[in-house]
Amino acid sequence: MRKFLLIGTFCVWMVTGFFSAPLHAGGGILSRVVSPYADTSWPAVHADGRNSDAVPFRGAIEFSEAWSALEDHSIAYAATIGPNGLLYVTSAKGIGTSSLSALRKDGSIAWEAEPFYDYDDLDPSALGSSPVIDRDGDLYLSDSNQVWAYHGDGTVKWVSPLPREGQATLSLQFIRDALVAVTTGGSVVAYDRQTGKSLATPLELPVRQMDIATLIQSGELNQSGQVDFTVGSWGMEPLTLFGTLLIIRGSGRPISNTPAVHPNKSRLYIPALIEEGLRFYAIDFKRRNRRFDIAWSVDLVGDTTASSPILSRDGSVIYVVDGENKLLALNEQNGQTLWESQMDSPTLTSPAIDYADNIYLELEEKIVSVNSKGKLLWEQTFPQWDTTKNNSVLSVASNVLYAVVMGDDNPYFIVLNRKTGELESEPLFLRASSEAFITPDRDGTVYITHLGWITNRPGDGGVTALRPLRW
Repeated sequence: MRKFLLIGTFCVWMVTGFFSAPLHAGGGILSRVVSPYADTSWPAVHADGRNSDAVPFRGAIEFSEAWSALEDHSIAYAATIGPNGLLYVTSAKGIGTSSLSALRKDGSIAWEAEPFYDYDDLDPSALGSSPVIDRDGDLYLSDSNQVWAYHGDGTVKWVSPLPREGQATLSLQFIRDALVAVTTGGSVVAYDRQTGKSLATPLELPVRQMDIATLIQSGELNQSGQVDFTVGSWGMEPLTLFGTLLIIRGSGRPISNTPAVHPNKSRLYIPALIEEGLRFYAIDFKRRNRRFDIAWSVDLVGDTTASSPILSRDGSVIYVVDGENKLLALNEQNGQTLWESQMDSPTLTSPAIDYADNIYLELEEKIVSVNSKGKLLWEQTFPQWDTTKNNSVLSVASNVLYAVVMGDDNPYFIVLNRKTGELESEPLFLRASSEAFITPDRDGTVYITHLGWITNRPGDGGVTALRPLRW
């Protein structure tokens, strides 16, 4: 997720012989390998390893609110869905509370991780790691110092240390039987999904080291070493709140994005802040040699983080928004720029990509769509409100887009036609702002997660479920 939102925020080993796996959200494309992602609509933070934020089925166009849960917990990332039908969300309430909850489809709690009391427990930094779910229904996430694996019934499968404490990962991905991630401090890691054992020596990217003096000099912190950004801390433990704000600012951590992984190669992609500026890396995972190698890297423009990368359906093109709001299309083989498109206002989140390789971006006050060649298809503003601010990561179905916007300081859920950008139904008023994600399910239900930082009232966090009324 790109900077969350600032006010407004691979497969199992090849089976014997070759065959075509069915098309599903977890795998993203027709492939000659079985996808390790759960065959559900949303098994990873951005739906799949390509970070598409898209599902291949039709979505409903009109909704009503069904239920809400965990309202006193700020939730920053997506609700992911397991094959057992449970929703998994992470939060950061702090001492004596759980940082991982499993919800039934009626909003009741099926189970929660053991409460946090010390850093041997699942700690509040789990907030930044949507559980990623494999085909067996097991889920994986990290906190500030460990990677955790759970079975779908809530029992712990294994726990393994991260290379350095205080260097959480912003969500994990799968490459075949491996669990891979990049920590906020620039360590690239891999674990065996079954045992939790390290599969490679961590690769340390040459990232910019952030200390308090550097953050004050850059303007991320004021002279007192504090963040000049007032949000409610009712839903988050203070230390995690501080780290979250630095990630929102875009230059408070060297890595503040979710890596993408190739659908058929053992390769991942991540932008990083280095001493010289902003660099984009393609990194090969050499399982047999127990190592990572940098396949290529390219410098991007800007001194704040780029977006999380997204991949085309066939994995041949990488799309990323640089530090100056320019959408780039990069050749996956070598990082060469194929084309670029300058946005006319800041992009607030990572782009989304549909199954026809059309790309969708949220700018400050509008949503735009471009095709795979960079041609503008449409842009949608919202003249029904005097002021508008996009307020969630976009989700894409085969017929519609889902988003949350702040219209005249009130949160609304909107449904846009994927081809034209026009509203498909009246905006639906929400109980709280989002600054997070929208998870569509195959039965038409939509789940919205809430940081609740703009509406900023106790009880503005949690998950809201919307039931479909019209298709």
